[in-house]
Amino acid sequence: MDAGHCRERNERRQSLAVATLADEHAAVGSGVMAFTAGARWIQKAVAVDLDVPLTTETVQQIVSWFRDRGVPPVIELTSLSDEASFAATAEAGFALVEVENVWAMVPRALTVEPPEGITIRRVDAADAAEVRRYAEIVAEGFTPEGEAVPEPVVESGIRSVHMDHFRAFLALDD
Repeated sequence: MDAGHCRERNERRQSLAVATLADEHAAVGSGVMAFTAGARWIQKAVAVDLDVPLTTETVQQIVSWFRDRGVPPVIELTSLSDEASFAATAEAGFALVEVENVWAMVPRALTVEPPEGITIRRVDAADAAEVRRYAEIVAEGFTPEGEAVPEPVVESGIRSVHMDHFRAFLALDD
């Protein structure tokens, strides 16, 4: 797999995930804009420039959509995005805030022996209490210390457990 293929697969996967998990979403460019009140991590536009570079008009559409919902617009681009996409977002006043690298590998076989006293098992998607606890644990990891975990973030975590191709696991200490 080359870098372009990895970008394509990851961005399309992420686009599908945020559209599925968000309370509200809309298609834009080749991707999606997603929104859930109180869940900042899902309030973004992703995979929007996979097929063609962003234009000023598309960027303005994204800005308007998020402003109509009372949140700042966020557009995710990749290091492989066309220079025209970066130019269109810069022209609209966007600034680079974060750089994230994703490396992917499909293991042929993975055998892990957990430490003594630790049990690793798949979350039972039919057990509502277990699914909720899993979602709360994950949400706590992305919530600043001392802040309450926003319920919309927990709810999106619950929905994620029921997505196709999603596997949730718990590591239990005795």
